[in-house]
Amino acid sequence: HVALDCLWAIVNLPPHTPKLDLCRLLARAKGAEPLARMLEFAFSDASKLQGVDSDGWTNLAWQQADRVSSLLVLFSLGDSVVRGDLAGASTLSLLLGVVELGHSSLPPRLRKPYLKVLRSIRHLASDT
Repeated sequence: HVALDCLWAIVNLPPHTPKLDLCRLLARAKGAEPLARMLEFAFSDASKLQGVDSDGWTNLAWQQADRVSSLLVLFSLGDSVVRGDLAGASTLSLLLGVVELGHSSLPPRLRKPYLKVLRSIRHLASDT
């Protein structure tokens, strides 16, 4: 989770920061699949804990789902190297697993990250 916080801090630096360079570095390190795994984990945690906010874990899962889905959208807007990493079979199968959850069965706070996942897949599909 620390790595996600660090990536999020870099992405949210002032506008002149080359965000796509970060995506390219992550793509070369095969970073899309770990992000997709983290997203799958965050969605499953947040779905299980829909009404539980006692110790903040649900909020953390929702926050992680939102951050990872935003990073995946950024990945999907990258160059061919970055999109190629995101379009890998194992990464896409993880993302499609999140999509299979279905929009209506998700808690309201997970719908925005869910739509971001769909958006990133749509950007990949427009390349073909």
